[in-house]
Amino acid sequence: HAAFFFGKTFGFLTFGEDLEKAHSDRSRLIWREAKVRGIPMRQLFLFGQPSDMFEIFVNGRRHFFQSIPIPPALEKTESLDMDDKVAFKHVLHPLGLPVPKSYSVRTYQRAKQVLSELGTVCVKPQSGSNGRHTYPFVKTDTDLKSALKSATEICMLASIEEHMEGNLCRATCVDGVLVGFLESFYPTVIGDGVSTIGELVKKANAEKPEGVTDITLTSSHEAYVRRRGYALSDVLPEGVSLPLTYRAGASSGGRNREHGRAIHPSFIPLIEKAARNVHLAVVGFDLIIPDPQKPASEQHGGFIEANSIPWIDLHQG
Repeated sequence: HAAFFFGKTFGFLTFGEDLEKAHSDRSRLIWREAKVRGIPMRQLFLFGQPSDMFEIFVNGRRHFFQSIPIPPALEKTESLDMDDKVAFKHVLHPLGLPVPKSYSVRTYQRAKQVLSELGTVCVKPQSGSNGRHTYPFVKTDTDLKSALKSATEICMLASIEEHMEGNLCRATCVDGVLVGFLESFYPTVIGDGVSTIGELVKKANAEKPEGVTDITLTSSHEAYVRRRGYALSDVLPEGVSLPLTYRAGASSGGRNREHGRAIHPSFIPLIEKAARNVHLAVVGFDLIIPDPQKPASEQHGGFIEANSIPWIDLHQG
């Protein structure tokens, strides 16, 4: 704790006890639970800015943790570095767990070979992206070139993987047991054969339920819709369902549904097997699944990413 005492002595490391200044909704959730349990908890500020480091006192002893408190009894000595999206899939595949085909790519020439093999791909930085610079539904060499250039801006290597259709699902496990399963729906419009896509978006915003953010169209939406074969000024044919972005959930204009463990039982052993084999006390998986209420064997979906510090607050609605 030498760095801690040094920072405190010279004033650039301070403490805060105001829950509303928590760094994230995840931190607020943990802080509220600590208050319920009577556990003193303080947030660390670095040069006046809130961090995800916290101090707690349990049984009279001081502990520090980052983002999520892990009891020493649950800490693992070996764990998989899941920031590498390709390595993560290469660990799960031999275990018989469903993952999209995935390749580590540096050059445009190699990227074109992968696109030729897979047909439709998702391009993203191989590590460190946090959802940024991600390009699903890439089908052409032109789009591939732009996506590869963007992905390699923050990582030398790109992960190019088979594109899968389905809802974005987040499964959180503690000590190898599934404790939460959130299904997030993309903001989507359905054609009526008369209205343009832009007009359908305005209608969707006017009719959205409370708690759902407006769909605010950006160049990213426009590019994603274009890759699916449309322009925002096009009239969407009657009955055609069109997702507007790869970002899912209520904060993007979509919807969320928390299932807990009430998903089709065929998925639970798959998720818990993955959790045991990444050797982490707390882990969150991102999966693409068309319908988590139907048998896994009847659908084409799988694990796409994992997170050693999952956003557990998402399961609280």
